[in-house]
This record gives sequence, structure tokens and C-alpha cells, in this order.
Amino acid sequence: MGLSVLLILSAPWYPFSMDAEGNEPATKADLKALESSLHGDLAAKADIARLDAKIGGLNVKTDKIWKEAVNTWTRMDRMEERIIARMDAGFDRVTQSIDSFAAKVETYARETLILPKTLAAHGDELRDHEKRIEALEAGTAGHPPR
Repeated sequence: MGLSVLLILSAPWYPFSMDAEGNEPATKADLKALESSLHGDLAAKADIARLDAKIGGLNVKTDKIWKEAVNTWTRMDRMEERIIARMDAGFDRVTQSIDSFAAKVETYARETLILPKTLAAHGDELRDHEKRIEALEAGTAGHPPR
């Protein structure tokens, strides 16, 4: 016999007695309750492991969504810059057209003010020429042309 068997046989053993710390021996019902509690703990640990795996999957998905959102924001910023550049070019064309139109209107306005005076001056000059031609014709009426 081994030493451990001798120790067990030599130790005082009393069924259903308390040990030095005041603990009572476990019954089958106690062991069954402990076993079901351990099964519950193991099931809870398995559930936690499954939840951890699901959370890890969600983290991967949220990271992917975050990257897609950043890419979308970047594309939107570039699109906004292109739209602004196109609008600026369009505004420049419109501004140039308006400036050209305004210059033409100014020219027409100046001509409208100057033209009547110019026409009047030309009319006066034409009448003066007419008078001189008539005077010359009247004075040379008796003389044959050379």
C-alpha cells in the first residue's frame, strides 16, 4: 500500500461531519447543483465567445463602412471643387458677355448723343456748299465753260 492510502485510512473519518473550518461534506444534490451551475457558466462562456466573435465581425463591418464614408466624403469634396470651378468659369463667361454688352450700349449711347450734332454739322456744311455752288453757277451762267 502506498503512503497516500495509509494516510487516508489512518485519518479519522466520520460520515457527515464537519472539518476544522466548519464545512460540511457535499451531498449528491449539492454536486448536481454545482454541476448544473458549471454547465451554466460554460454555456455563458460559450455565449460570450460567440458574442465576442460577432462584435469582432461588427468592428470589421463598421471599419469598412467608415472607410467607405471617408472615401465618399473625399469624392464629394472633389465633386464640389469641380462644380465650383465650372460655376466660376460660367460666371466669368456671363460677366464677359455683360461687360461686352455694356460697352456696346455705351457706344450706342455716345453715338446717339453725337450723331444728331454730327448730322446737323454735316447738314450745315452741305447747305453752305449748296449756296456756294449756286452762287458759282449763277455767276458763270453767262460765261461758257472752259
